[in-house]
Amino acid sequence: MEKESVFVYVYGEDEESTMDQLNRLKKYCDLKSYNIKKVYGELVNDYIVGRPQLNQLLFDLEDCGINKVIISSTDVLDNPSNFDRYLSNNKCEYETLDNFDMFSYLGKTTNSLFTLYEGRSY
Repeated sequence: MEKESVFVYVYGEDEESTMDQLNRLKKYCDLKSYNIKKVYGELVNDYIVGRPQLNQLLFDLEDCGINKVIISSTDVLDNPSNFDRYLSNNKCEYETLDNFDMFSYLGKTTNSLFTLYEGRSY
């Protein structure tokens, strides 16, 4: 069975926070058996220039046949409802770690794996 391909978007204050997000999202994608087609990343400073990577992601959705975007939290979006509406119009959806239930069995397993890999709990 072929893995579902996804785009990943990270947005952080600095390189360290962006890499931390990316590492958590990669682990999440591994657990969900997603194939990461492309990673888009930006720093807060990119907000001033209109978030070119987020705009590129949205543009690429139309050409790549991807129907799922993975983000760490809706906090990385200016307007989650606009993002959701845009994705819906392109027959796409997004998942966040916000929606990942850490208290379910799989969530507990995932939390344990995160702890093992990074030495801390989420």
